[in-house]
Amino acid sequence: MYKLSRKELQPRRFLLCSDCLIYMTMVQGGAYRINREIPLTGMRIVKPHQDDFEKELQIISSTRSFTLSANKVAEREEWYNLLCKAIEEHAKRRGTFTGKEQKGSKRDSNNSLTSQSSTESSSPGTTIGEMAPVWISDDRVTMCQICTAKFSVTFRRHHCRGCGKVCCEVCSADKAPLKYLKWRKARVCLLCFDELMKIMTIKRERKNTVCEPLEEIDEKGFIVVSNRNSDVPQENGGGLSPSTPCEEIDVEILMNQFERSGIRASARKQKIVAKVLKEVSADSESTLSGYLQVRKSKNNWKRHWYVIKDMVLYSYAASQDVQALQSLPLLGWTVSGLKNSVDGCSKTLLFEVKHPGQPSMVFRAESTQQRDRWIKAMELAVVLD
Repeated sequence: MYKLSRKELQPRRFLLCSDCLIYMTMVQGGAYRINREIPLTGMRIVKPHQDDFEKELQIISSTRSFTLSANKVAEREEWYNLLCKAIEEHAKRRGTFTGKEQKGSKRDSNNSLTSQSSTESSSPGTTIGEMAPVWISDDRVTMCQICTAKFSVTFRRHHCRGCGKVCCEVCSADKAPLKYLKWRKARVCLLCFDELMKIMTIKRERKNTVCEPLEEIDEKGFIVVSNRNSDVPQENGGGLSPSTPCEEIDVEILMNQFERSGIRASARKQKIVAKVLKEVSADSESTLSGYLQVRKSKNNWKRHWYVIKDMVLYSYAASQDVQALQSLPLLGWTVSGLKNSVDGCSKTLLFEVKHPGQPSMVFRAESTQQRDRWIKAMELAVVLD
């Protein structure tokens, strides 16, 4: 299996145990070095809904989250089933050991598995900072996912430690304490900062849920938790003790960990774009989405990410961009396969979209099956039911 890092796929060796998932890196002499041991408690397994990422699998936990990529779809399915089974069996064993009734696991609308022992909440905002986010790969984003400023060699990408989005320096300059980091403060985006501040403010108002202060801030800005039965402070890598639940933390101390940056001016001039291009993001739930190549001129093809939603075809520079390059209402257009090859490309990979009085658009898919899916989806979108 391959682990998707922020820039590339890296080969990793995985070992699934009865209570944890271990992944390792090969070193000299054919030996392996253990990178991380991830407990199955609270682990979630998610399948991406886009067909182009059908070989990928997301591992989400309270300690580390990442995306895996298999060589084949069958291999991905095998790992998915094994992980789901291991999580379910682990939850049952924990229920038997603790004497509490366990509900096992559930599957959501994306066919992903979630262990009932995870720290989920009915409110999506309360999960920010509790589970380690899956970082979005750099090559799947060309713009800041908050302000849509275009990245370049000098205008760098930064990852929010709360949600995993790719942001510019201005939109990710704030810091906030995160539970999965044992309440160490880390870089977060504007949206996560405001949501975490809102949650913490609500906790502060509920005085009955907060114990008397037991913590203090050391000279490095880390939280130190003092033992009730001892005068010796306990420090865990600059964070709270792993066994310290949220209710034992003085909220006032956590509130002091929030750092709002004074930088708010836009680092890049924003182009004025049509509002419709911001209505749908590239990773939205849609009729169909994926990479296609569009013919610009002779022997000139451009690869874009396309999304069909509400009978409109959106094009994006990358699969996780939040602003479209163009939008094309498909109603009234006709779609068909080509009878001849174009620029040396097989006709089995090509299809054409035409409209009277408009220049036709020729698309090239990666496979015949992909082309057929796009033709079928567009045929449904060009006709008003």
